[in-house]
Amino acid sequence: MYQALRPNELAYLLRRARTSGGSTPHLYIAYDDHRVAWHLLRQGNSGGIPALPRGQRVDHRWSMPDGTSLHVQWHSDYLVAHIDRVDPRRTAFGHVARDTNIVEGALSGAALGAAFGGKKHPFVGIAVGSLLGIGAAVVLHPGPSSYWRLEGCLHLGVWASPCSARPVPVAA
Repeated sequence: MYQALRPNELAYLLRRARTSGGSTPHLYIAYDDHRVAWHLLRQGNSGGIPALPRGQRVDHRWSMPDGTSLHVQWHSDYLVAHIDRVDPRRTAFGHVARDTNIVEGALSGAALGAAFGGKKHPFVGIAVGSLLGIGAAVVLHPGPSSYWRLEGCLHLGVWASPCSARPVPVAA
């Protein structure tokens, strides 16, 4: 009997891909992929945590025991899954600091605001620069440079064939 991949198994594959590559892999899965347990993926929820808009319709998350979370973004005919290094349901600030570029944007904007804000109201320049930096970080972030795709993954309760993910170029 064929057993499809569950959320915790997808998380395992993504963690394994991260350790070999260093950057956060984003796994692209078409809706007609029979290797995925779709009924289980639909049971996740966002926990009320908003996500950066990347064209997705819905976001689902699953908390993992190690403090990470599997984040699945549902698009019109595919989904994209990745591992957040910090589960935003446990610590929202930690997630923003480690998994987004918002902190870097705020610090860069604050530095520019301080430099160009003048001596009369330096804190106004820092505050405005920080907000502009956050906005720029959200709007200008290009997203992943490559997506990963599943390979193999047919198993009968135990792994009967190698299951892995590999990077593929992003379609333009």
